[in-house]
Amino acid sequence: MVSAYAAQNRLCLGQSTVQEKANEIVAIPKLLDLLDHLQGCTITFDAMECQKEIAEKIAENKALHIIPCYLQINSAVRSHWGIENRLHWVLNVIFNEDNSLKKKDHSAVNFNMIVKVTLALLEQEQTFKASKNGKRTRAALDDWYREKILKY
Repeated sequence: MVSAYAAQNRLCLGQSTVQEKANEIVAIPKLLDLLDHLQGCTITFDAMECQKEIAEKIAENKALHIIPCYLQINSAVRSHWGIENRLHWVLNVIFNEDNSLKKKDHSAVNFNMIVKVTLALLEQEQTFKASKNGKRTRAALDDWYREKILKY
């Protein structure tokens, strides 16, 4: 799964699946096609994804592409790692995504979308000062709190 993540807003904007026995390089152009308003945005990738076709697609959309070898701007570096620290890590640690057994048909993709929406809702809720896991547990046990989160 390749995700487009707005680091400043902590929100997943889109995703594209990576077919079995394929790598992310194939899925990235499809994801870029889904995103309409990239003009003026800064886009970062891991070094593996720095391909000519991807760079050209980003340039067509008038977005700024920072190639990892030349990352020298602190805020851009922090934003790039935002997807690792605020999305991938949370999906793996809080939702145990790496160990998921959901493999049949579209279940992995569907569940991934639900988890990302849940994560966005948990991050928006600011009245209960707890970790994401604490908020998730409270929402599972407390009908009032779960309803409050779902109204965001």
